[in-house]
Amino acid sequence: MRFIGIVTGAIITLLVLVYIGVGFLRPAMNGPARADLQSQGKAHSFVEIAMGTVHYRAEGPRDAPTILLVHGFSTPSFVYDDYFAPLTAAGFRVIAFDILGRGYSDRPATRYTEALFVGQIRALADALDVRAPFHLVGYSMGGAVVSDYADRYPQDVASVSLLAPAGIAPVDGVPPYFLTPILGDWIFRVLGPHLLLSRLEDGMEEAPDPDAFLARFREPARYDGYFEALLSTMRHYPFAPRAEAHGRIGEQGIPVLSVWGRQDAVIPIKGAQVLADWHPNAAVKVIDEGTHSITYSHAEEIVSFLIENLP
Repeated sequence: MRFIGIVTGAIITLLVLVYIGVGFLRPAMNGPARADLQSQGKAHSFVEIAMGTVHYRAEGPRDAPTILLVHGFSTPSFVYDDYFAPLTAAGFRVIAFDILGRGYSDRPATRYTEALFVGQIRALADALDVRAPFHLVGYSMGGAVVSDYADRYPQDVASVSLLAPAGIAPVDGVPPYFLTPILGDWIFRVLGPHLLLSRLEDGMEEAPDPDAFLARFREPARYDGYFEALLSTMRHYPFAPRAEAHGRIGEQGIPVLSVWGRQDAVIPIKGAQVLADWHPNAAVKVIDEGTHSITYSHAEEIVSFLIENLP
């Protein structure tokens, strides 16, 4: 029994040391790191809000109608790079930003909740003098986030566009071991780069330049706090359908657009019918060959759809 106790203690000590050591190996996302990223042309602009530093890209006249682009669960705002030129040419001011915990934005040690993401949009709009009402576009989890925002601040919103959106129909739940305290934290901190990145990278082969896209994804993911932010989001952000919220969005008369990939295995196409039931007058586009990667794999089609249908 004594031997078993010694071995168990040694294993626990080793696991703790590995957990701590991994943190030391990952660089911090701080001022010097951001300055270096900007000097290399990897980052655009930064702004301070109450929740921390936010990385963003903004183009187009300040007095033009604004489109705010919100990315999804894991892949940062560069998924919208191909949206800027055509949307600004169409007369819009376009802003994409990294939600907290992702990209080159801060990774606060906090609960990643609905209130955090809605509050970030609100604070960012104020900091960048975004004129309301503005258009919101959300991809995947970003679709749920912009729906939450439109429900909370309908007076700010000119339209809501949902690209392969979460928050419409039920999706597969989070593995229970990720939600288990200590175990889930250790897995995400130590094994996250292998277990999670390999899964998230599966759809990136559909990007116009897969190797470059993957490199841009891996760059911010190597900084400390990214995997912890994803885990906190899994634990605290509600991915459940938002029928009541969309009911209130409809009552406010906010125009809704949506784009779906018929081959989407992450957010199934069945959600399109649910959304149509909630918003009978919504403008809907289905990309037959599209998967969950439609936001960047079919950017030209989506941008044309937005330009044609935004009020």
